[in-house]
Amino acid sequence: MGRRGRNFPSLLLFSLLLLPSLNSETPVVHLVWRRKVGPMVSSPRIFGEQIVLGTSKKVIYILRPRDGKVISKLRLKGYPASAPSCEGETIFISTQKQDGVLALLGEKTLWRTEVPDPLTQPVVEEGKIWVGSGRGWLYCLDSSDGGMLWRYKAKGPIYSTPLFEEGEVYFGDGEGHIYCLNAEDGKQLWMFNAFSPIFSPLGSHQGRIHFGTYSGKFFSLDKASGEKLWDFQTAGNILSPPSFWKGKVLFGSNDRSLYCLDEESGRLCWKFQTGGLVHSSPVPLWGYLFFGSFDGNIYALDGEGKLRWQCKLGGSIRFSPLHARELILVGADDGWLYAFGR
Repeated sequence: MGRRGRNFPSLLLFSLLLLPSLNSETPVVHLVWRRKVGPMVSSPRIFGEQIVLGTSKKVIYILRPRDGKVISKLRLKGYPASAPSCEGETIFISTQKQDGVLALLGEKTLWRTEVPDPLTQPVVEEGKIWVGSGRGWLYCLDSSDGGMLWRYKAKGPIYSTPLFEEGEVYFGDGEGHIYCLNAEDGKQLWMFNAFSPIFSPLGSHQGRIHFGTYSGKFFSLDKASGEKLWDFQTAGNILSPPSFWKGKVLFGSNDRSLYCLDEESGRLCWKFQTGGLVHSSPVPLWGYLFFGSFDGNIYALDGEGKLRWQCKLGGSIRFSPLHARELILVGADDGWLYAFGR
């Protein structure tokens, strides 16, 4: 078999893995392309006309969305700690072993700032970068030169990627605290104690902050004050970020379920059981909700939580899918990035 046959599966073979139509409302979804990149450290990101993703092989891939062609590969000296971020053509990545945040323009390193034990994606907004560390510091850097603008000491390690919105930064720590800081100077505006470690990114929607905890409890807070509005208990650890769709908040749990709650009241609307842990949050597209599970399946549900389509991939799905150019991008533990379209 030639090189193309080894690296790209026939669409006929993959069509055999698709769940047969359940009814006339089943979405027609097919594999458009796939690309071997190796073990991924996060969901891919889309910046402009490029897909950017980091791997545990110390490589950042830049791909073309329409066909998955490799535009370039950037080799790092350290392991990526999380997903990259971009501002213009500059890529920002936090790396372990090098213990720092890097700014890359092509193969050139523009600057490197030492950040001991970086754990989160560097979030870039309005000329600033925020990154959390395992030593409990949230750092704010100047995106132009990496200069330290301020830092804030949390009560525990910071695994939760910071969220910037309307001049404020929100994040959680490994001791169960949620923080809201002034983005300009790092001054604390409020803090909430959930009494359980927070590992996943927070979600902001309709004046609320939503997040899950390791104890399996999901919270909704008032964004302005940090006051608890409601909570909901699941039967497993929550490591999934939340997503929002038509007045609902959705998230996965280690009890192998995807949950859909009413955003206003926290009432359970439905839950969908899979065969593995669910660290993925769903992506709405074409009127359906797409998400992955550690059982290796990508699922499409309708708004009532009913299964409409699924596809078995070659490994567990740890991260959330990405919607890019009318495609659903999904990374699996077999080291392939898959792109599905209609």
